[in-house]
Amino acid sequence: MLIGAHKHSVDNKNRIFIPVRFRPELGHKCVLSRDIKYNCLRLYSADNWIKYTEKIEELPTVQMSRVRQMIYQNSEETKKAVIDELIEKGF
Repeated sequence: MLIGAHKHSVDNKNRIFIPVRFRPELGHKCVLSRDIKYNCLRLYSADNWIKYTEKIEELPTVQMSRVRQMIYQNSEETKKAVIDELIEKGF
């Protein structure tokens, strides 16, 4: 399980790298999502993203449609994150 808050530096190409100790759990693909409540990014394994989105889909449609929209439009399947591209997308 990926737990905790971690600060990472950005290289000269504006990339952040996933720490080696997280890579086995993340697998081949992962999802990077901007948190809608806190000023941070969240990283999910593909399996955990599916579990997370299943919970989102259970939320009442009328009340939570905006929350769902924000979560989905601020998330991206990735293997690495390029900061400039994320900023352009509003991260």
